[in-house]
Amino acid sequence: MGSAWGHPVAPSTPAQDYRLHVRAWQHYFAAIFGLKALGRVRGFSPAEMALPNHPDVCYEFVKTLRECGYRWVLVQEHTIEQTEDGGPIRQPHLPHRLVAVNSLGQTASIIAVIKTQGSDTKLVGQMQPYYEAKGLTRTSLAGKSVPPIVTQIADGEKISVEDAALAAIARAADGGMRDAESLLDRLLVTGATITAAMAEDALGLPPQDRLVAMGEALVNDDLTSLLEQAGQLYRAGYAPRTVAEQLTRSLRDALVAVLEAGEDAATGPDELGTRKSVLLRLIHTLDDEHDRFTRRNDLYSLEVALIKAGNSLRFPITGSADADVAAEQAPVERSHPREDARQGGSVPAPVPAAAAQTDTRPARASDADAERPTQRPDTRAAQREAPARDLAQPTEKQAAKQFSWHAIKAGAGPQLKAFLQPAHGSNDGAALRLEYEDRYKFHFEQLLKRRDELEDLIASLAGGGYTLEIVGPGRATGALPVGPEGGGSKKA
Repeated sequence: MGSAWGHPVAPSTPAQDYRLHVRAWQHYFAAIFGLKALGRVRGFSPAEMALPNHPDVCYEFVKTLRECGYRWVLVQEHTIEQTEDGGPIRQPHLPHRLVAVNSLGQTASIIAVIKTQGSDTKLVGQMQPYYEAKGLTRTSLAGKSVPPIVTQIADGEKISVEDAALAAIARAADGGMRDAESLLDRLLVTGATITAAMAEDALGLPPQDRLVAMGEALVNDDLTSLLEQAGQLYRAGYAPRTVAEQLTRSLRDALVAVLEAGEDAATGPDELGTRKSVLLRLIHTLDDEHDRFTRRNDLYSLEVALIKAGNSLRFPITGSADADVAAEQAPVERSHPREDARQGGSVPAPVPAAAAQTDTRPARASDADAERPTQRPDTRAAQREAPARDLAQPTEKQAAKQFSWHAIKAGAGPQLKAFLQPAHGSNDGAALRLEYEDRYKFHFEQLLKRRDELEDLIASLAGGGYTLEIVGPGRATGALPVGPEGGGSKKA
């Protein structure tokens, strides 16, 4: 759409001057884009959407637009009326003919496209015109079926913002358009360019460069630097849970960069594979530790989570009782992924248990024998004679290691997850416990109704042998066994 140079308001600008403003805008546009492009500009948007209400001024306004080559004008719904009865427009989603009559009875007309509702940047940003159009259907105009037209306009904010700052706002809003706009409004009050540092400070997020440094310290096994930086962020006022979450997000971004890099010339596939494995282990471990902060959101919890993340690079992540038992039986010689990366190799596959056997050949004194690592005695015969362990019934040590309320919440359906969210979960060996504060009475009662569903989920993800106690306002269920075969306990 075209406009008038200098943003003049039509009702308060002399008609002869307003014509010069319109022409000046056309000359400037043509100088940049050419005359052919100017010929395609058929619509006109008046400054401040102001339409003259004086008959003579309105007549000159419409006449100027027609003589300058415009075919339609954008007007506000409340500034025009029906010619028949002077009433409001009945079909604002159809084009109308704007007719202006001056004091001498002369008329000038132009097509008017009506802008519905108010001019608001937020309405446009929230796609209000889209949802308004979704509720409309085709209508009849001059005997033809035509689609309705929904038009909205808003002023530009004229702000300068860094891409990294927008990314931080989007992450903090977590997909909510209104939340993102509210956060952006908080940063607009300064009037200056919105930088990533400003956004992080306003949103209470740890500085991105500090998170990157902590991630590098994790990857490089620099525990001293890692814990020192965690302590500095804690003393600076950042919540430990926020630090852990944002560090996980930072590692996730690094993983995406590795996946997008592919096998380029600068980095070989072995090194990329090793780095991907390291990042996956760190993300997996930190994500499993998030439930820790619901119990204690302090520096100790943050340090323990970081230490566990670092240890995940030294030892394989075990996800079942079978894997734990196999690890105990097999004297696997583990190596750190970073050592393999330095030597140009890939992460070695775990050695099977059968590989660890006693060498029964006669011993010979030689240099090769001296360098051969000492093998553990063969304990498989003793293990075969020992009573078989029932893997379906986890020991207290294994249950404490395996079970994770975070995994249970992640695997729950939308409704069950909503009722689990405010609960404080804990597990002491095979004894599981959920506790609700008084303000979450509704969630507590709804979970009791879905106890069978929760027990099915626990049995499917963590196995049997557990007891579950649910404590809430004025009531406690007691420690009841979780159905080992699924189907719930039917005791809630």
